[in-house]
Amino acid sequence: MIRVFFSLLVVVLAIVGCSKIQVTEIYYDEAKTHLKERFETLKDKPGVKNGKYESFFMDGKPESIKFYTGNLLSDSILVYDAFSHQLKEKAFYQKGALQGKRYLYFDSNKVMICENYFNDQLDGSYTSYFKNGKIEQQGHYVKGQLSGLWNYYYENGILKEKVNYAEGHEFGAYESFYPNGSKKSLGFYLDENVEDSTWQLFYESGELMEISHYKNGLEEGLTQAYTKDHKLSKEIEYKNGIPVVYKDFIHNKFTTHPQYLHSK
Repeated sequence: MIRVFFSLLVVVLAIVGCSKIQVTEIYYDEAKTHLKERFETLKDKPGVKNGKYESFFMDGKPESIKFYTGNLLSDSILVYDAFSHQLKEKAFYQKGALQGKRYLYFDSNKVMICENYFNDQLDGSYTSYFKNGKIEQQGHYVKGQLSGLWNYYYENGILKEKVNYAEGHEFGAYESFYPNGSKKSLGFYLDENVEDSTWQLFYESGELMEISHYKNGLEEGLTQAYTKDHKLSKEIEYKNGIPVVYKDFIHNKFTTHPQYLHSK
């Protein structure tokens, strides 16, 4: 004998007094002991959610609380985690689109992300957090794209990077830092991973490690490296990203790229 198992949903309709509102309840089981959903509709439009909507997990704990107008999300929504039953999302909708602030939470009820929306697109300030409550990253979106200055942090709260964006791409001054707060690098981006202009690298103790020059993502001109005691250790001359002259002052090695010699 073959048995077929399937989830059983029981629908119960209730008319609220003489109003135009009809309440629909959907259950997990035939005995109607485990409520799955409860929502309001207009009596003359039973398939269109209009009013409060609630959904529940099998154990009876709330899964979500939402509000609809004409089958479109409107007003605030609350969404809960299936395991911890803690609030994991809070947002606001208008005419089915995200509007204003949206919060995402860790299981500890602490805020993980606070972001802003306009017409269902990220737009405005954005902040994410580590579980310890310290800021992880902070910046702005414009029409769904990263824009302006973004700051990124270590878990201990120390600033890790300062990155500028334009229309979702890295563009402009860039700075990075060691976990102790001292500067690690300083430069300029034309686009994602496309360096330009002068770049400087530093030792964690603060001394200049290297200074180099880029043009459209390729090293161009003289790159100089230094020891921690400020002594010049290397010089490399680049043309279109190719090292053509190499000088190692520590080991007294000096070479010239054959391609450069031939072009001379």
